[in-house]
Amino acid sequence: EGDRSNRWIMMDPNMYLRAFAIILNVLDHLSPFGLRGGAPVLMILVGYNIARFQSKALFKGQVGLVGRSLAKNLTLYYSVLLFWFIYRHNFSLQHLLFLSNILAPHIETWKIAYNSYWFVEAYVQIYLFIICAFFIPRVRRRVSDRPLLFGIIATALSIGLLFVWRQTWMCSWNTMSKGSGYPVFEVAYLPAIGWCLYHAKSPVSRFLTFTGAILTIVLLSLFITPQENWNALIEPLAVGTIPILLISAKIRLSAPAKISLFISTVAACSYAIYLLHMVPFILLGEMGGYWKKGIMPVILGVALGFAGQWAFDRLLRLFARNKQMSTEVVHDSEPFKG
Repeated sequence: EGDRSNRWIMMDPNMYLRAFAIILNVLDHLSPFGLRGGAPVLMILVGYNIARFQSKALFKGQVGLVGRSLAKNLTLYYSVLLFWFIYRHNFSLQHLLFLSNILAPHIETWKIAYNSYWFVEAYVQIYLFIICAFFIPRVRRRVSDRPLLFGIIATALSIGLLFVWRQTWMCSWNTMSKGSGYPVFEVAYLPAIGWCLYHAKSPVSRFLTFTGAILTIVLLSLFITPQENWNALIEPLAVGTIPILLISAKIRLSAPAKISLFISTVAACSYAIYLLHMVPFILLGEMGGYWKKGIMPVILGVALGFAGQWAFDRLLRLFARNKQMSTEVVHDSEPFKG
C-alpha cells in the first residue's frame, strides 16, 4: 500500500469553488494584484447550496431546520460585530439588523470594517425571504412541483428589481460604497441563477440554463458597468462565468491529498476567513501607521480565519455538550459551507 499522502482525491465543485472564491476575495482586499470576482462566485453558491442542501426541508415546510443553519452562522457574525462595536466605541443598529447595505445611500453610516460585511447582510436577506416564502403551503407545493421554473421566475424578478432599485432608491452607480459593496437588489439574480443550476436535471435543461446564465451575467455586467469603469468589468465577468460552467457540468477535480486537504480546510473556514481576514490589516494599520498590502496581510488574514473557525467550532461543541443538544448535522445553505 502506497503512501496515503501521495494519493489523489476527487473534490466536489462546491468545495474548490468556495476555496477559490474566498482566496480571491482576500487577495482583492489585501494584495496589490488581487482580482475581483470572488463575491459573485460566492453569491452563485448561495443559491446553489440552498437548492442542494435545503430543498427537501423547504419543500416539506421544515423552515425551522433551515433557520437553524442561519442562526449558527449569525452567532459568529454577531461575535465579530460585537468586537468592532467595542473597538470602534460605536454602535450601529443598521449593521445589527442587516440593513446597512440598503440604507447606506441615503442614511449616514460608518464602516465597521473594509466594506461592512455587505455580503453577510445580502445573504441573510435572501435567506429570510426564502424562509418566509416557503412558510406558505401554496408556494411550497408550486415550487416543489417545478423548482427550475421557480428559479427562472426568481431570476427574472430579481433583474427587474435591480432596474427599479437603480431608478428609485439608489439613482447612481453604487453610491453606498463606491464599488466596494452591494445592496441585495444588485446581486439577488446571482443566487437565483445558482438555484437554477442545481435544479436543471436533464441535459437539455442544463445546457439551456448554462447558456441563459452566461448571457444574463454578460448582458447585465455590460449594462450596469459605467463607461468610466470598463476596466473593472473584465475580471469579475471572466471569473464569475467560469463557476457556472463547472457547477452546471458538475465537474469534479482531482488533486494530491495534501493539496486537497488545504483546499478543503480553506473551504471549511471560508466563512470565518471572510469575517476576519481584514482584522489584522486594519488593526495593525491603525496602531502602527500605514501598512502596505502584500503577502503578509494575506497570510495573517487567512490564518486568523483558520483560528477563528477552530475556536468557534470548539465553543459550539462545548455549548452542545453542556446543553445536551443533539449531534445531528444540519447542512448549511450558505456559500461558505458544504
